[in-house]
Amino acid sequence: GISWILISLRAVIVLSYGIYHAVMELWQDSTLPLILKYGTLALIIGTVILLVSVVREKLLLRKHDRYKEIER
Repeated sequence: GISWILISLRAVIVLSYGIYHAVMELWQDSTLPLILKYGTLALIIGTVILLVSVVREKLLLRKHDRYKEIER
């Protein structure tokens, strides 16, 4: 129900906040090699693209599900 949506939304917000600050801390560290900074950035961007792609596909397939009316 609505409580799971709110819990999930809160978890996404808290995790996003934590990841943002971790990346900013990592990016501002001058002792870290540049390749590691760009690698971390590429990993985060790739993960976001993958998650958006999966959510988009699930939403599009939900509209055209032939077995929507079938009860389990």
